[in-house]
Amino acid sequence: MRMPRLASNSISELRRIESRCGRALAALFLSAAMLAAQPRPTPGSFTLRGQVVDGLSGRPITGIELGLDKTDWQPAAEPIASDPQGRFVFPGLAAGEYILFADRPDFGRIFFEELPDPGWVQTVRLGPQGLGPERLGPQPSGPEDAEKVVQFRIVPRSAISGMVRDEFGEPAERATVTLHRPLWSDGRIVFGQVNQQTTDDRGRYRMNNLPPGGYVICASAAQGHATAVALPGPVDLASPVEPRFYVRSCYPDVTASSPAPFRVPAAGRAGVDLTLLSAPAVSVRGRLSALPANAGLNIRLIPETSFDSSQPWFAGFDSPGAFAFRGVPPGPYRLDADVNWQEPDGTRKSTFARLRIAVGNVDLNGIDVPLEPAGAIDVVLHGQDGARIDPEDVQVGLRPAVPEPEGTEWAQREPTGQLHFGPLASGAYWLSTRTKESICVHAAKLGAQDALQGALTVTPAMAASLDVLVSKSCGGIQARAVSDGKPVPGAKVLLLLRGTAKAPGDLMTDFSNDEGEIAFTGLAPGRYLLWAWTVDGFGSFVGPVKLDGASQPATPVLVHAGDPTRVDVPLLKQEAR
Repeated sequence: MRMPRLASNSISELRRIESRCGRALAALFLSAAMLAAQPRPTPGSFTLRGQVVDGLSGRPITGIELGLDKTDWQPAAEPIASDPQGRFVFPGLAAGEYILFADRPDFGRIFFEELPDPGWVQTVRLGPQGLGPERLGPQPSGPEDAEKVVQFRIVPRSAISGMVRDEFGEPAERATVTLHRPLWSDGRIVFGQVNQQTTDDRGRYRMNNLPPGGYVICASAAQGHATAVALPGPVDLASPVEPRFYVRSCYPDVTASSPAPFRVPAAGRAGVDLTLLSAPAVSVRGRLSALPANAGLNIRLIPETSFDSSQPWFAGFDSPGAFAFRGVPPGPYRLDADVNWQEPDGTRKSTFARLRIAVGNVDLNGIDVPLEPAGAIDVVLHGQDGARIDPEDVQVGLRPAVPEPEGTEWAQREPTGQLHFGPLASGAYWLSTRTKESICVHAAKLGAQDALQGALTVTPAMAASLDVLVSKSCGGIQARAVSDGKPVPGAKVLLLLRGTAKAPGDLMTDFSNDEGEIAFTGLAPGRYLLWAWTVDGFGSFVGPVKLDGASQPATPVLVHAGDPTRVDVPLLKQEAR
C-alpha cells in the first residue's frame, strides 16, 4: 500500500514550508501530517518503524530524509522525513529484505548500520524468521509480528586533510591522493580505494564525509604513469644525473610486513602530510618473438600489489615487436601480452604471453617474451532432462588457481548468444558459477576434466567446449552468524563452493542481515564449508590470512534438494594481522 499524497510529497512540502515558517515549524507540521495520513496496516503487510539518532550523543535527528529500497535498488516506498523526535514509519510493505538509508546535503547518503567494506550495505528483514528472498512463508498473525522497530544511528562524519610536497619540500600541484581501506577479498587482504582527490595549486587536499575507520592514504604525481623528478639548480651536461621518477608514497607504510592503517574516529579531523618519493628511472625492455605481420599488440605491466586500484603500465615500441616500459617503480609485476591478427582467409587468430618479473633498481633489458597460441573455450549449457536453459540465468567464470589482482574472468556473450572465453593464457583455473536461485549447476566438464571437483587446465591453442549441466533440483543454505549462541548482524560470511580450505577455489562472500541471517540459494546438493567473522572497521582484523589457519575449523553443511538447510556459524576469533 502506498502512502497518501500528502505523505508521499513530504520532503518537497517540508522545504516549501521551511522557506516561509522556519525549520522547527516545518518539522512540526510534517510530523502532524505524517501521523494524520498514516494508513492502517493492511492484512498480510508489514511496517518498518524507527527513530533516527546521533550515533554519539543518542539525540534524535529531525527532518532527515529517509529512503527504502528493495535489494535490486528499486524504490520500495516514497521518501519520508523524520519528525521532531526523529521517528519515521514505512507501512504497507511486503515480506523480504530492504535497504534503509538517510540523505542530507551536509553528509550525503548513509546506509543503516554501515558495513566496513566499500560497496556493501546492511539489509533489514521484514517477515518471519528464516525468510528467504522468494520464500514468503506464513503471513503475520498479529500486530506484534507485522511491525519491526529499528534505531538508525547516524555516526558523525570525519575528514582527512593535508599537504603533498615533493622531495625538495615544494608543494606538489595536481598530485593524486587516494584513500584506501583494508578488506578481505578472494582469500587475501587488499586495500580497496574509497576516495580520490587532486591537490590544489598549494599542494593541499581535503576529504570530507568519511565514516570512522582505519585508512591508508597515498599520493602519486600522476596515478598509473611515471612522472620525472625535476632537479633543482642548473643542469650539468658534462656530468649527467641518472633520471628519477616519482612513485606512490603512502601513510602508513604499506611495504611493511604487517601494514596497519591509521585510525580516524567519528567526527575526527585527521591531518596527514605526504612527501612524494622518487626511485631510479628503471626501464624494462624486451622483444616479442614470432610476431606475425600487421598484428595488433597490447602489452602491459600489471603491479601485483595489495592495492586493488593499481593501474597497469602500457608499453611503447622502439621497433616492431621491441617494447619498452620507462620509469617503472621497483616491485613485483606480471607482464601480459596479447597479439591479434587476421589471416588472408578472414580467420582471426591470437597469441598470448604471461610472464612474472621482479623490477629492482637497475634496468631490465633483453627480455624475450615467447608468444604461444591463446586458448579459447565455448560454454554449452545443458538443461537436465532436456529442459531449456535461458543463458541470461547463468554466469560462468574462470578464476586463476594462483590468486591474481584481476580476479575472476567471466564468459562473454557473443552476438549469437554463445558464452565464450578467450583469449586465455595457459594455466590452471577454478570454475566459478552463479545462477538464479531456482536453478543450479550439477556438473561441468571440459573434455575429460571434471571442472567441479578440481581446477581445470587450459593449454596453448586449446579450442574446447565446457559442457555445463543445469538443473532445477537445487537447495540452499539459511545461515545464521552467532557468538555465544546469539545472532550477529553485519557479520561477513564466506561460503566455499569449490576447493578446500588449503586450496580455495570458488568463493562467495556476503554480510548477514540485521538479524544475523544470510541466505545462499541456487546450490547443487553436496557438502559445503562456511566461515563467519566480524570485520573491525579500524582495520585490525578484516578476515583470516589463511582459511586453513583460521582460529577454528569451518562449519560444514550438507545441502539437499528442496528447502534450505539451516545452520548456525560461530564467529572466528580475531587474529592479529
